Amino acid sequence: MNVSILAPGSSVRNSLREKVTQRLLARYPDTDILYPIDEDTGSGARLYLLIVVETSNGYRLGQDCLWGRKINSATSDSVAETVIRAVERELDQGGCVDEYMQDQLVVFQALAEGRSTVDPGENPRATLHIQTARWVAARVLGLTFDEQGSCSGCGFKVGENYMERKLEEAVADF
Repeated sequence: MNVSILAPGSSVRNSLREKVTQRLLARYPDTDILYPIDEDTGSGARLYLLIVVETSNGYRLGQDCLWGRKINSATSDSVAETVIRAVERELDQGGCVDEYMQDQLVVFQALAEGRSTVDPGENPRATLHIQTARWVAARVLGLTFDEQGSCSGCGFKVGENYMERKLEEAVADF
């Protein structure tokens, strides 16, 4: 796991690093935890924590939290707890992408040719962002997503006039 910390002062960063390491090793004892970024923000009201996990099958899942208010002694514990719970939720679900990447892939699914699926893991939960992205793609391109988030894309080609193709299809169906 790669953990990036941006926080004011060494004491806050040390506390955050200690909390994150302790919690992650308690749940995932055989995991290497690296801290590629551990820097001072220079602001007493800015704290950022990012955890990126590479799964055994090569997927990368990430969760983060940006704190933008005054930092006190409980802040680092709260931020660490928030991000770690989100990482645990993603890992327990077992999908190939995290919830934030999933909604970004909707547009590519919609534009692709043929059927595409993004494996959301067990008991998938479509966030409001994912639901909205699917709804917009379905309305704009006239396609549908099933309960698992699969769809048959419109087969858009670079340089194509999509509306012209749809008009020709409508005339042919008439």
